[in-house]
Amino acid sequence: MAFPTTLSTAPLAKSFSEEASINPTIKSPKESGYVQTRAVFTRIPGKFHVAYSGLTNADRALLKAHQAEVRVSAALFSWTNPQDAVTCDVRYANPIKFALEDTFDSNGYNTWSAEFDLDGV
Repeated sequence: MAFPTTLSTAPLAKSFSEEASINPTIKSPKESGYVQTRAVFTRIPGKFHVAYSGLTNADRALLKAHQAEVRVSAALFSWTNPQDAVTCDVRYANPIKFALEDTFDSNGYNTWSAEFDLDGV
């Protein structure tokens, strides 16, 4: 299963962000004032914030169908990072937020914006 690649617009670069999804550090303070640390996990998955603007009704329907197919966060899917073109397995961290915009597409319909977070797996 893969993220839709036929959207009519690319993600907004200014709204894209990437970070570690969790801090894998265990801290153990000692009586002497030192703090002993170690990692809980050997791998740190990423978290991505993605936003689109100027989506058509067809784009919105495609994203909604994909979200329903993976049941929001129940299944993972392949997604290509727009910044470095690396493909990774992710799942939606939360449902996609759609908002109606004041701009119109070529058919005279309002366009949509969409924002969502992806968790690396």
